[in-house]
Amino acid sequence: MTEIFQPKGKRKISRTNKCMINVNHCHATLRKLQRAIQNRRRGMFSVGIVLLHDNARPYNDAATQELLDRFGWEIFYYPPYSSDLAPSDFYLSLKLKVFLGGKRFESDEDLENAVKP
Repeated sequence: MTEIFQPKGKRKISRTNKCMINVNHCHATLRKLQRAIQNRRRGMFSVGIVLLHDNARPYNDAATQELLDRFGWEIFYYPPYSSDLAPSDFYLSLKLKVFLGGKRFESDEDLENAVKP
């Protein structure tokens, strides 16, 4: 799944249907994203883009790094095996706070059941 966040809080979600996420798929997605950015910013360069991705192999491949260098995009590195909430999931905190606000739970299990999808 690919999530694209924009400055005004909008986001686009792209789901991959039964497809192996390999270097070729990763590059195709990045090129499609670059074209979309260029179309929205007509006459402007697509600089100032910060890419946050997980540490999966296709994203850390040398060819992928070269492609991102050519685009002039900055990479925001997230430490592997971190127990912290990923920066791309920060928007969940506010939603959980609103959902759970003022509620009391008798046990941890009740809380877990309340937030299960």
